[in-house]
Formats: sequence, C-alpha cells, structure tokens
Amino acid sequence: MKSFAILGWFGIPHETHYKLGKYLSREREVYFGIVRFFKDGREVITRSRPLYGYERKEIIEDWSFHTFFWDFHNPYVKYFLPKYALEMKERILSQLPEDTMFFTRSPYAKILLKDLLKLKVEYSARSGLSASKLREKIYSQDYEELMPQTAKILEKARERIKSFAREKDRTIKILDFKIPVEGFLK
Repeated sequence: MKSFAILGWFGIPHETHYKLGKYLSREREVYFGIVRFFKDGREVITRSRPLYGYERKEIIEDWSFHTFFWDFHNPYVKYFLPKYALEMKERILSQLPEDTMFFTRSPYAKILLKDLLKLKVEYSARSGLSASKLREKIYSQDYEELMPQTAKILEKARERIKSFAREKDRTIKILDFKIPVEGFLK
C-alpha cells in the first residue's frame, strides 16, 4: 500500500489533524512526522508547543496512525543551509516506505519539500481550528471540544501548561515555521 507522510509541528494534536489523517487513510497508509527541537540533547518546548514529542506521539498513535520524529538539533539555523536540509531529507526518508508521498497544508513547506528537496508533495489549504484558537482554549483550561486522547494528555501536563499560559512565546517565525529562540543560533 502506498503511504502519505504528514509533516508538521502538531504542537497540540487535535480533531482537524485526526480528520485529515482519516481522510488520507482512505487511499494510503498515513504517517505523522512530528517535529521536535533539541538544544544540547534536551527537547525544547515552548508556549506554542507545550507538549513533548512523546506526548504528541501518544495522542496520534492512539488514533491508530503511524508516527516518526523529525528532529532538529541546535543550532537550528543550520537547517536553512542546503547541506543540512539534504541530511534531514535522508533521515526522514529512512523512516518511511519507499513510495511515500508528502502532504502539507503550509505553502512554504510545499516549496521546501517539492522544489528544494525534490519530494512528491500534495498540498491543501488549511482548514479547521487554528493553532492560536486551540492554544487559547487550552490556556483557559477549556478541554471540552478537544478529542478525549488530547484532553487526557493535557490534563496530565496541567501544571506545565499553566506555567506556559503566563509566559510570552519564545519562538521566532521564519516564513511559516515557528522555531524556538533557545537553540536557534547556538
């Protein structure tokens, strides 16, 4: 069976991600590529992405989809250089079946994947709950509209989420990518 790889931050996996996976799984096996950032061997989480990779993986695998990690190690700025972008491509491809097509809802990721890395890409405009609206809900402890798996993980991480609610987000946005400030340059 052919497969789709959906690459994304999945800061807080939610119903729109689930529905996208279900829709794509009608034609192909679906893999969610979960982005993680590491500085000096420690995963960096931010207000934008308050869940660790293993927590996001748990939610998505509970939906019966495959997952793999798409890891960035400091300094993150190096991944804007072709040499490191090509190394990242090889690491991603080594975790997927040979016939994988990539799916994105980011116009910038489409350019990166298709034009720079020469991968097969299918693109669709974004829809559903926006990430900023979702964060507003979780920082106000409003988990009612979230899927049960997501709400369960958020409940376990309640204290961490409460601390992020009081902080300013420590990311920078380059094109469509929110990247932690911690570890960007060194």
